[in-house]
Amino acid sequence: MSGAERPKPRAARPPGGSRCSHGLAIAATALFLTAHSAWASGGFLADPMETFIRVALSLPALLLGIGLHEFAHAYIAVRLGDPTPEDEGRLSLNPLDHLDPMGSALILAAYAFQLPLLGWGLPVPVRGSMFRNPIRDMLKVGIAGPMMNLAIGGSAAAACLAFDSIGFGTTLGLPEQAAFRVAIMLRAIVITNLSLAAFNLLPIPPLDGHWVAREFLNADQTRLLAQIEPYGILVLLMLMQTPVLDTPFRFVFQLGIGLMTSWAMLGGYLAAVGVAWYLLIRSLPDFYLRRNDPED
Repeated sequence: MSGAERPKPRAARPPGGSRCSHGLAIAATALFLTAHSAWASGGFLADPMETFIRVALSLPALLLGIGLHEFAHAYIAVRLGDPTPEDEGRLSLNPLDHLDPMGSALILAAYAFQLPLLGWGLPVPVRGSMFRNPIRDMLKVGIAGPMMNLAIGGSAAAACLAFDSIGFGTTLGLPEQAAFRVAIMLRAIVITNLSLAAFNLLPIPPLDGHWVAREFLNADQTRLLAQIEPYGILVLLMLMQTPVLDTPFRFVFQLGIGLMTSWAMLGGYLAAVGVAWYLLIRSLPDFYLRRNDPED
């Protein structure tokens, strides 16, 4: 476009980020329910230094889990032909470009007070109209985030299992206390990423799982999902105060423990995740070439 700035594409509804974007009411509700859970669990009575160390060791899990999750959304969208994530600066491996303050605070609070994990990143803007098959391609963009979390969790489990097998870093010359904390950090990465994958695959908008659910719903059911979306975060926060999510997240914890203790289980898991990524990447166009504006 000659003599004028290229118009910036409008940010569309994100494919699967769970950004808390419905105002102060939701933010206040999230903080209240988190504080209530912390009080009920006795989290506020924890030793301050122990709490600080636990939060500090969870930071790599937060940065990797959310940063690469949102990058995966952006990368797949760009590969499918939508330049919006790139235009908005979201095709970035810098995790700070993808953090949502409220979602990040809730993840840190979960570690500080030993609560169930709940959190989200800054949603990646995507225009489904840019895709050849909007519904199917939005599904691919949506599942890319949880799939990235599964890959990170498996990789961290491999590192943790290898770390344990050599005696918590003793053979690397690490002090016992430092080696113990490295092991805690690796375990936090595993559990955080498996939990983020499971959480984001719940079929409740605006989570990634609702794009999967749309593949199996009729038009009326899809409209119902769209009506629920403005209240999706509140629904999730309320569900966390009930036993409904206990079973799936108990399974996530048991899976994480299994991956960090069994090479056979970890090998099968990594093979399954690798095949899933192979099929996703294979389904994408060979390359994405940005079309530059013609110059006079």
